[in-house]
Amino acid sequence: MNPMSSPAQESTTERPAAASVAATTAAAAAPEFLTSLIDAMRKVVEASRDAKLTELKAAADAQTGQLDAKRTEREAALRELSELDINGIGAWERSEIERIRAEAVSRVAARREQLDKELADLVASTEAERAALWGRADAYEKQVSTFMEELAGINDPTAFAAAAGRMPSVPAHSAPGSQGATTAAATPEPAGDAAPATAGPAKSDSPVPSEWTAPALADRLAALNQQGGKDPIAIAPQEEEVATAIEVQGLGSFGAITSLKQSLEKVSGIRSVALALGPSGDFVYTAFHREGFDLAAAIRAIEGEAVQIDRDNGTLRVKVARAVG
Repeated sequence: MNPMSSPAQESTTERPAAASVAATTAAAAAPEFLTSLIDAMRKVVEASRDAKLTELKAAADAQTGQLDAKRTEREAALRELSELDINGIGAWERSEIERIRAEAVSRVAARREQLDKELADLVASTEAERAALWGRADAYEKQVSTFMEELAGINDPTAFAAAAGRMPSVPAHSAPGSQGATTAAATPEPAGDAAPATAGPAKSDSPVPSEWTAPALADRLAALNQQGGKDPIAIAPQEEEVATAIEVQGLGSFGAITSLKQSLEKVSGIRSVALALGPSGDFVYTAFHREGFDLAAAIRAIEGEAVQIDRDNGTLRVKVARAVG
């Protein structure tokens, strides 16, 4: 110590030196402390981490067990519900099978009943057709028998030939199974000169009636032309004789046709008359007469003045208004 210095000055001089030493010592000790502190804090954090991880794993394990238990419970419930649905489907299947089987049995029974009815209807319709067929045959047989009885009472050849041309035509038959097969027998054709019951006064422009257009009409006309054993159609006009065609409309019955032919043949100056059916459905007479003979006047004398007669290239076109028969 300096003898010249006071104690106070010595104290003030020693303090900064001590502080400097302490600071140096502290600075040297600070890194070690901090390292120890950080190590201690790290251990605390690691311990906390381990504790939290352990806690989390324990919680996860507990929840996993709960999930497994819930899954097992849910699986059981789902399986039970599925079995209930499967059993319900099986019951529905059995009920549908029974329903379809019952419906099939009902439909089979109904179809067989329908078949029985159809077979019965078929038998009935066949019997009706058979009855109608034989009914027409029986009616025609009776008609022909009556016609033959009338012929038996005729002794004049001309009258017999005219009557024979009116033989009843065979009634038309419908094809088997057709709707027309069950209709009643046709009304017999009159055996005499009278027209059918439905005929009215002859129309001047009417063609040959439909019931005369059968091939049998040609046979009638041929028989009518062969009266007296000769066929006027095949005879050529003789010397000083001509043939005139006469197309006639309005004759309502075969008797009227025959009557006109016979009346013309009785006229003086006409040798013979042939009769045929024209292409337009009119009756065509061919009169063989002497040249210059007034054939139109002869027709008017027979049919009356009301008859209409036109001449077309040598052919007489006649329209009569004769009453039927």
